[in-house]
Amino acid sequence: MSEAPRRATGPLPLEYRLVGLQAAVLVLVTLGLLVLAGPHQSYLAGGICALVPNAWMAWRVRRRAGQDPDRDALRMLFGAFEKLALTIGLLAFMLLRLNDLNAPAFFAGFIVALATHHAALVFGTRDGREV
Repeated sequence: MSEAPRRATGPLPLEYRLVGLQAAVLVLVTLGLLVLAGPHQSYLAGGICALVPNAWMAWRVRRRAGQDPDRDALRMLFGAFEKLALTIGLLAFMLLRLNDLNAPAFFAGFIVALATHHAALVFGTRDGREV
């Protein structure tokens, strides 16, 4: 039997919605900071250091999901290490390359982007636990 084609109008997978929510919160807070306190490239750079690895991991998870449970588990394990390496690399790159970096704003952007991801998982369930 052939598998039914995926509908183009259905809801986005959870992974993509979480990354979209992270991006939206990051952009809204950055715009708010821009209006209230002037340019905040440091905050945006910190948020990008959390957003890019999460977006990459969401793409990696959905790319070949469901083919073989054993391979999926191994792929997720190595994917987590790759995501950690990407996060560390981005943090190091931003910290070394940005000349006028405001460290508290940088790490605030990083933490807000990470917290948004976990808060969305908790708020996405009815009983208040992560999915």
